[in-house]
Amino acid sequence: MSRDWSEPHWNPAFCNGQGGFVGHEVKFSNVKPEYRWFDGTSYVYNIGEKIEPNPDGTYTMAKANGAAFDGNSKIYPIKNHWTNMPLHENGEIIPPTIMQMFMTGDFDQAVQKGMEEQGLTGDYSMVHANAEMLITHGVEPKTDAPSCNECHDSSGQSNSTVPFAELGYHNFPEKVKSCTLCHEQKSMGWESMHNKHVRSEENLDCTSCHTSPPTGFVKPTSDLCNDCHSPKSEYNVSSVHKKHLEKGYTCNRCHDF
Repeated sequence: MSRDWSEPHWNPAFCNGQGGFVGHEVKFSNVKPEYRWFDGTSYVYNIGEKIEPNPDGTYTMAKANGAAFDGNSKIYPIKNHWTNMPLHENGEIIPPTIMQMFMTGDFDQAVQKGMEEQGLTGDYSMVHANAEMLITHGVEPKTDAPSCNECHDSSGQSNSTVPFAELGYHNFPEKVKSCTLCHEQKSMGWESMHNKHVRSEENLDCTSCHTSPPTGFVKPTSDLCNDCHSPKSEYNVSSVHKKHLEKGYTCNRCHDF
């Protein structure tokens, strides 16, 4: 789960039984994973790059690319591995010569030799760094996949299994919860509701319900409506929504969020 290079520990089994000084390692079994949106590509730090700190002062050297509702990403489990790394005063991560650490237990020597190999001089500081690692080992067979209710409660909102809210997914506006955002209030189980709105009749986009409510129109209605037809003086909100959704229009075509 983490490795601290500043605490060398002799491991006689390391290097094929030759032994070596390794950083202090923290290991656990049956750890609940973290979750990220992942589009199949990743950012990985390249030697020589300037790296910017996260808001909390840590540095991410590998992470999953992806975002909610980008059309390409799915929610994946990851292991978030933590360590401490040398950051040069110019903003580059220094690649230490780890074999030097294994042989001597002196991480500073490993850093200094790494600086020499990269043509760097000057000072460095130790910073906390992490890498998001895709979990690809020990994956359960699909027959053991969780049921819908293990991730969703009866309303379709998340329980403690997957942190949907932290992932930016299940942000239900109050009018969505009461089913009054687009029509009069109705009562329906979440699976039936999804079948109606997403898979069959309405063909709604996920962002229609799983985002903040609209804050207004993209432009005044006097100018908005005549983009496609002559302005209408009288209309019913429910029928307008239904007609435009049937045409395949998404909410952000007319609404700001």
